Amino acid sequence: IANRLQLATGSTPLAVEQGLMKNIPKEKWSDAHHWLIWHGRKICKARKPACDICPLAPVCPSAEPLAGKDSSKGEK
Repeated sequence: IANRLQLATGSTPLAVEQGLMKNIPKEKWSDAHHWLIWHGRKICKARKPACDICPLAPVCPSAEPLAGKDSSKGEK
């Protein structure tokens, strides 16, 4: 989630954690931990992120464009 949102980038969990610690105020670390987990479980799933319902999509550099998703599904 941190990589997708570009809150912190890295190729290892330690690198991402260190980046998050730099970008998130210390008093928010515990809350941010839970927010990121919740967001990953409910919306930004690894295999199929739900960008179409994500409240962070407008600011997310990894969000998929909504227009292309609807037309490519072939919905009836």
